[in-house]
Amino acid sequence: MAVLSQTFDFLRARDMSALSGSWEKAVDVIEFKGVHYPKSVILHAVFFYLRYAVSYRDLEEIMAERGLKGDHATLNRWVVKFAPLIAAQVQARKQPTARTWRMDETYIKVKGRWTCLYRAVDRDGQTLDFLLSERRICPLPGASSSARSAPTACPTGS
Repeated sequence: MAVLSQTFDFLRARDMSALSGSWEKAVDVIEFKGVHYPKSVILHAVFFYLRYAVSYRDLEEIMAERGLKGDHATLNRWVVKFAPLIAAQVQARKQPTARTWRMDETYIKVKGRWTCLYRAVDRDGQTLDFLLSERRICPLPGASSSARSAPTACPTGS
């Protein structure tokens, strides 16, 4: 079991680095009492299931290749139990966005068709939210009077 745990510690450090920096602190708060596998194995399985589009049976095969014998039902229980807990902890530790934000409107081509792209951008340029629409939304919430007088249709052409 020690070799297995070391293998998953390496994988956890390499694969989970894509998550925000606060995830390690977040999972330290979660209780892993009563589980029969190392914490790193459970976290890796939950992360892999949520990150990649695999079924529980495929994940069972992937874990078996790494030397872990487990059932797909066990993997399901881990995801159902630990995914919401990890998400809640990471959400609570997420850095707040700036108080001020601006609405950005532009036109882009999606599959050869012009589409209106609306983005909420904070003062640091980070996208907070976005919306793709086939038609322009008039008037934009919080838009200036000059933006309200803009054309009401998306551009046409190739």
